[in-house]
Amino acid sequence: LGIRPTLSVNGSVIGAYPRVAAAARDAGWEFMGHGWFQVPTHRIENQREMIARTAGEIAAFTGRPCTGWLGPGLTETPETPDLLAEAGIRWTGDFVVDDLPARIATTHGEMLALPYSVELNDIPVVMIQHHDEQELPRRARLHAARLLREAEAASGVKIMCVAIHPYITGVPHRIGALEALFADLAADPRIAFLQ
Repeated sequence: LGIRPTLSVNGSVIGAYPRVAAAARDAGWEFMGHGWFQVPTHRIENQREMIARTAGEIAAFTGRPCTGWLGPGLTETPETPDLLAEAGIRWTGDFVVDDLPARIATTHGEMLALPYSVELNDIPVVMIQHHDEQELPRRARLHAARLLREAEAASGVKIMCVAIHPYITGVPHRIGALEALFADLAADPRIAFLQ
């Protein structure tokens, strides 16, 4: 469908699963830092080192700077935005904001909080709330329809994020519903996927 995903990736995954990382890199996916290991940020003794190590590994592997970040479990401390900006991170999904970016002031300049929703994430929808394979696509269609109406009314742009995990939504009994959702979204000329 010509959709270029953003891969939320622990820095350690690149060395531990090189075939997976190479497949994503070679397909042109954007790599977004997601910690070194899947450990909540507030439990990391040296955040600065972890962020720099993750961003450095991604940059070395992809040949492009790591500019985006999503903390494991959306976790941060009051210092995290400053440390992210210090490492060259320009945007984060950690602040679950609605449909427009928000500016965050840091000690190293401004960064953006980009829209990210736990309501359009297969972990809470499927694994926690125990909905079937149709619920996430149903919510995403409703979400997109509302944002399109609002964007048209205001002659503006809205941003929608759908967070999926291969071991949840990519399984055989769920992936068809996901494929149908993205085919519908891609067929709408009013919708563009971030590149």
